[in-house]
Amino acid sequence: MKKNRDKYLLWLLLLVAWTAADGQALHIVASAGQQLTGSNGQVSYTVGEPAITTLSSAGNIVTQGYQQSKMYATGINQIAPAEYTVSVYPNPVNDQLTIYIQGLDQLASFRLYDAMGKLLYETSTLDEKTQMDFSRFAAGQYLLELTDQNGKIFNTQKIIKTN
Repeated sequence: MKKNRDKYLLWLLLLVAWTAADGQALHIVASAGQQLTGSNGQVSYTVGEPAITTLSSAGNIVTQGYQQSKMYATGINQIAPAEYTVSVYPNPVNDQLTIYIQGLDQLASFRLYDAMGKLLYETSTLDEKTQMDFSRFAAGQYLLELTDQNGKIFNTQKIIKTN
């Protein structure tokens, strides 16, 4: 009788352990997601997943499984050391944005991107002070990237356009 009771308790203990482990399994109800394919690989994501593992190699970081509470940015170009003093004003801007690069001694390029990363405007100058016409752009946030003649980014500014 004691043998049957021990066997019964063992099965009950295994059943409780299995049920508890299954109850702790993560279940996902995703509200959004997408799969992207390119020439260098494929990425798929689901909004709402907590993260379970992170892999890294040669400066690249991939998090698999579940969403993390911290955000890690990858793929951002390194900004060269400050060789110039850059002033961008007024910010927020309505019509004319002034870009002043103190000590500019070579060709500098300006690239203006919208919030989605689309290139809207590009020009180059040798002048320390340049005016950029913002009246044709809609109200919103823009990114102004300044590069030297070798294409190295030496300054990036967030510009806010108002009406």
